[in-house]
Amino acid sequence: MSLGMSLTLLDKYAKIILMKGVEIMNEEFLTKKELADIYTVSQRTINRWMVSGVPYNKTPGGHVRFNLYDVVSWHDKTKEGESN
Repeated sequence: MSLGMSLTLLDKYAKIILMKGVEIMNEEFLTKKELADIYTVSQRTINRWMVSGVPYNKTPGGHVRFNLYDVVSWHDKTKEGESN
């Protein structure tokens, strides 16, 4: 990934946080509900994204967690594929 691409993704990452008013400054990973709130979609949509390949991790207890930077990157690539 080029530096320009990294800055663009970081820019989008910051804009999403600011636009949605979500305070996740010190949280590296998000729950399904937090991610759904950021994107203003349902948790069911997040479940569909998981089937479609959105990156996520599972905690030792089996809970699903998302890294917003990875999700933004995946979402952008997915949207690019739809427009081609």
